[in-house]
Amino acid sequence: MAELPPILMHLTPDQQRWVRAASSVARELGCEAYLVGGVVRDLVLGRESRDMDLTIEGDASRFAERLAERLGGEVVGRSQFMTYKISLGEAVLDVVTARRETYERPGALPSVSPGTLQDDLARRDFSINAMAVALDEEAWDRPIDPFNGRDDLREGLVRVLHSRSFVDDATRILRAVRYAARLGFRIEPGTGELLDRDLHHLDDISADRLRQEFELMLEESSLAAIVESAIGLGVLEAVHPSLEPGPAALNAIRRLDGEPPSDDRSLVAISVLTSGGTESDITSLAARLNLGSRWRTVIQDAMRLNGVVGSLARSQIANSELYEKLAIYDGAAIRSVMLASEDAMAVEMLALFLDELSLVEPELRGEDILAMGVEQGPAVGELLRKLKAARLDGAVTDRAGEERFVRELIDGGIS
Repeated sequence: MAELPPILMHLTPDQQRWVRAASSVARELGCEAYLVGGVVRDLVLGRESRDMDLTIEGDASRFAERLAERLGGEVVGRSQFMTYKISLGEAVLDVVTARRETYERPGALPSVSPGTLQDDLARRDFSINAMAVALDEEAWDRPIDPFNGRDDLREGLVRVLHSRSFVDDATRILRAVRYAARLGFRIEPGTGELLDRDLHHLDDISADRLRQEFELMLEESSLAAIVESAIGLGVLEAVHPSLEPGPAALNAIRRLDGEPPSDDRSLVAISVLTSGGTESDITSLAARLNLGSRWRTVIQDAMRLNGVVGSLARSQIANSELYEKLAIYDGAAIRSVMLASEDAMAVEMLALFLDELSLVEPELRGEDILAMGVEQGPAVGELLRKLKAARLDGAVTDRAGEERFVRELIDGGIS
């Protein structure tokens, strides 16, 4: 078995095993297999990469089936663009047919046809993502780099491959901002001029495609750098005019950057970015990005909570009442308001709810109440509500106390 070249030694042990298997399958089927795109970029930078994209000159469908069988995986996705996904437990390998693309009009999905590796690299977004490594033991010692991506990696530049790149696919504008921030790079000056020229082509992109790319931006760990760059380049405003975060919102984004990853990070981020908007802004933005119901709810809840949080923080209320007033809002909306607020009392109150009160649950359940002789009906729910309030306010602290509390209510006439 040939030794892997230094560039592939940054792959994880599992990835190295997949690469060797792909090389073997390609030989068996008489096709050419290449590691391409983001994984090659990261390997050249000496970084591990979660991406594993393979481009095949030949029958990619047959290759994907054989490789999945060899690795004990399954082909779980096929698309009209001659792409295939191999599921390997929690990992996914993307296998694509080397292809060329043409665009009938700005923003349209491409028409594809089989092509060469050169065709496939030429259709990509940026030079740093247009490199490949041949999975051939005779030729895998150096990247294939027709667009000088390694030079741009050394210079720290994000550069498009041709002058119509953003016209063909304006989602590349968002990706340019995202990659530059993630890698600590600059957008190459000529690319920046094209970006400014072609901002209006974001209007050509469908709502779903634009939302998907926007979500990827919001998920990045370097979100503050992305947002600040996107503001300076006019990208956020071009996506939608309501995305105009003020100083407080920018500070909130910086705080969000410092938090551990979470499932609702994107929801928190977008509600922060829209915190200065109106109800009509939300309606318009939701239509532009075809936002789902949870996204709309979080943005609307954050806007409404912003209007009452100051007065609520200054009211003298019990924990149970605070819980009742805040439990009607989505937790992601509460987090976004807490991050953006400059009111220390409001922040303390919201943190109390998120970190403590929202986690409080009585030990007794409905079946326990029924076992105490209460008939099925509204009284069970009322007893549980009162019990939770008592637990929130510290009137009861353990199961025995809960049982005494409920028994007293029952004896007092709630049954």
